[in-house]
Amino acid sequence: MAQSLSGVLEARALEDYENKTSFHPPGHRKYMVERRPDGGVFHHEVRENADGSVMYDQAVPIEFSLGSGRSGRSFLMNRDGLLFMSPIGWYSSGAGWDLSPGYRPESHQRFDRQISDACIMCHAGRMASIADQPDRFDARQPFLEESIGCERCHGPAGSHVVRHQRSDWSLVDRIVNPAKLDVVRQDAVCNQCHLQAGRRTLRYGRTEFDFRPGDRLGDIWAIHLDSEQVGPDKTVRAVTQTQQMQESVCFQKSQKLSCISCHDPHRHTEPQERHTAYDSRCLKCHGPSSTECAELPSARETKSCIECHMPRLSTSDVPHTSQTDHRIPRSNKVVSQPAIPRAQGDFDFYREADLVLPDWEVQRAKGLLFSDLTKTSRDASLGYRAIALLEPLQERLPDDTELLNALGVAHLQQDNSQAAIKFWELSLQVAPKRATTLHLLAMLHHQSGDLKQARHYYARLIEVNPWRSEYFGRYSHVLGQLGEYEAAIQAGLKCAELDPTLAHIHGWLAGLYKRRGQPELSPKHEEMFRQLSPPQK
Repeated sequence: MAQSLSGVLEARALEDYENKTSFHPPGHRKYMVERRPDGGVFHHEVRENADGSVMYDQAVPIEFSLGSGRSGRSFLMNRDGLLFMSPIGWYSSGAGWDLSPGYRPESHQRFDRQISDACIMCHAGRMASIADQPDRFDARQPFLEESIGCERCHGPAGSHVVRHQRSDWSLVDRIVNPAKLDVVRQDAVCNQCHLQAGRRTLRYGRTEFDFRPGDRLGDIWAIHLDSEQVGPDKTVRAVTQTQQMQESVCFQKSQKLSCISCHDPHRHTEPQERHTAYDSRCLKCHGPSSTECAELPSARETKSCIECHMPRLSTSDVPHTSQTDHRIPRSNKVVSQPAIPRAQGDFDFYREADLVLPDWEVQRAKGLLFSDLTKTSRDASLGYRAIALLEPLQERLPDDTELLNALGVAHLQQDNSQAAIKFWELSLQVAPKRATTLHLLAMLHHQSGDLKQARHYYARLIEVNPWRSEYFGRYSHVLGQLGEYEAAIQAGLKCAELDPTLAHIHGWLAGLYKRRGQPELSPKHEEMFRQLSPPQK
């Protein structure tokens, strides 16, 4: 954890910048990494023409290395306090470069994939967040503490330091020893990052960075559990170990099994120690001569407990990596655990023994989840259910931007655009620079043909986040329709600069130049449109 994030030049050297510094996944794109003599690190996406000439070479400066390197590393760009992920990652198991987790060869977000608060909170120590602007940080120093430090598990240590500096034992020491917490709060220290369920919904008034040791997870989040642990292809999603462990017979019978029963948070177990170290944990309960194992002791001499009862599983969402099966099955034959059949929108929330969420908090969490599901589901009833749950809470929570945004989404799914606009404008009154809300309003006005309002909201959106190609492409389209050709061309060129792969923006630019009376500038964009467009079937 102390190596979870650092400046790309300060990270412990693992990556190979000398040999095999490029790779070519299926499709037309090629990727390269470059460490320049001046110390800068750049990631390239390149596309070549049929004759081998370069159509474009987009080089992006990398500032941060994310990950200790045990499995691999991802890489981040800092763009004025907005963090973006590179499509290029390093994988330790194969000692090579490949597409980062979540990227598909021909269809991915390239350098446009913004890092959210929910993502970075598990990889960094402390962030310099900007109030009322989720996912935005101080432009010059986004990380107050780069890697995860002592305070992540032991809490703010100011009082501890002062007490010892002054040798004044009458001062209250607020440092937390997780071993002295009850089992729910003890597990929560680990589970703040290692319980990545289907969905996490922040409780009202909370941020992703609010958890402190001694809290329960439910003090910060309402957590919707994923019903599928091991898929039919015998793979798991990364960071689902807690759910697996809690379904194990060991956990259910012991009532005291926790993460630190097996894992020492202050020490990494080396591969050569692995079997001996973990067997000793198992034998604390089962005993060295236990007959509970189906294998005779003589047959067990060359096998460890975890070799049979915690087999390796491939992860479905992080390539080239695996994790052990924390269900602790009786046999090393991996058995899939399919999703539990449930009605659409029927949620099971993570429960902690001594915590009962207020009814209105459960109502809010369910409403937010129903609204989110309307984006991908064809079930129109989910929108009605979201509205029925959330609208009664509006008076109680007038400054809840998540609730207001969700109500707007739910109403839009019911074809009530005026209600959607009303809720999103209320949300902007609370947080005027919230990019999500600005984007929703800009798109709705654009799609409905209210081009002046669309221009207004796209302009505000680009001021908040000038690094998303989609925003400039849509803005260019609105400006062109309004006859503002010069501004439309500038926005279109910026879109093409951020994402050179977009055929349609080059076709649009070719048309804009003709409308502005500069047909001589169209051919190069017409050629790019031709080259980037998929072949006609």
